[in-house]
Amino acid sequence: MELLIVFVVVWLAFGVAGGMMMSNKGRSGCGGFFLGFVLGPIGLAFALVAPESTERRIEKEELARGRGQWDEEAERERRLRERIRAEERQRAEEELRREREERGEED
Repeated sequence: MELLIVFVVVWLAFGVAGGMMMSNKGRSGCGGFFLGFVLGPIGLAFALVAPESTERRIEKEELARGRGQWDEEAERERRLRERIRAEERQRAEEELRREREERGEED
């Protein structure tokens, strides 16, 4: 009886692992559970080598493209901030020079 309980628990673990693997690949988690539960380690191996769903693959590609666009926008913003800082620095230097000239004229 104890052996049967251990057997069922181990097979449930195979089912849960198979379901999680398939779910992470964008496939049916229930299908992965039954595959692992019914076939045990063989089902788990099938779940391991199963390809990602087409939708998940496309989603990852779009995400990667989006990151590339995000990086480009971040680079543009960084350049703009640098240009603004340079202009502000130049204005401040001009104001200092004018103030020195005015003080030089007054002294």
